[in-house]
Amino acid sequence: MSLPDGVLVGHWTDVDAWTGCTVCMLPEGSVASCEVRGGAPGTLGSDILQPSSVGPGAHAILLTGGSAFGLAAVHGVSRWLQERGVGFPTPAARVPLVPAAVVYDLGLGSSEVRPSPDAGYAACDAASAEPGRGSVGVGTGCTVGKLLGADGWILAGIRSDEGYVPTAEAVRGAAPELRRPWSEATTLVCVVTDVALTKLEAWMCARAANAGVARAVTPVWTPFDGDTVFCASTGRVQGDVLALSLIVADLVADAIRDGVREATGAPGCPAAGERRGLGRRPL
Repeated sequence: MSLPDGVLVGHWTDVDAWTGCTVCMLPEGSVASCEVRGGAPGTLGSDILQPSSVGPGAHAILLTGGSAFGLAAVHGVSRWLQERGVGFPTPAARVPLVPAAVVYDLGLGSSEVRPSPDAGYAACDAASAEPGRGSVGVGTGCTVGKLLGADGWILAGIRSDEGYVPTAEAVRGAAPELRRPWSEATTLVCVVTDVALTKLEAWMCARAANAGVARAVTPVWTPFDGDTVFCASTGRVQGDVLALSLIVADLVADAIRDGVREATGAPGCPAAGERRGLGRRPL
């Protein structure tokens, strides 16, 4: 994975509690926006990223586990930035802008351990231009294939005797009592580019990136999902915004599939790579 110059990504990972958080540190002058499509999002600061809001958008973006509890990690990121004089200038102080979004990972490890302010601070300390992939940071406790209950065995989908069953098919064919409302089906994305974008264009690219989410995840954007896509631009180079919008959709779909392939198994919850040869459909 190649990051734009000046962009750093850091993870804090707890493999005992199976949770974590990831911070994307943006260089000065970056522009950012986001699009929230899930019907049950857990976000902080998403309003300031809308094109109608003042300011360029963000100094860092936090993706965190721990459900709404994990938003506490924002305070650690803000403290780290404040200590270094990074923030939006106001008459009294520089205020770091750190929008965030959460995933629900409380059911895999310990529901009592969630990313804290110290975890957010540690993720900033760990930020580098070559971050880890797979089950690290916010991805530590992420699972898929949970629609029919505690079916988190398969990280690539719902398991049946014949192999994996696409969740959309399970919804159509399941008895009403099995279509339980689920509130932990969330996909979070952060796209970062060197191409100069206005805040409106960054929002449009985030919207285009959502097409990539739909290509790799189904169902998507349901009333119970917290799906959120961030898009940030360092503004270093000029480029074709339309071409960028087409490219990001492909990149996002590839990144989601890569996350599944690179994932490692948790106790009682093997990764997709550990289920090869069992009728798994191609990712």
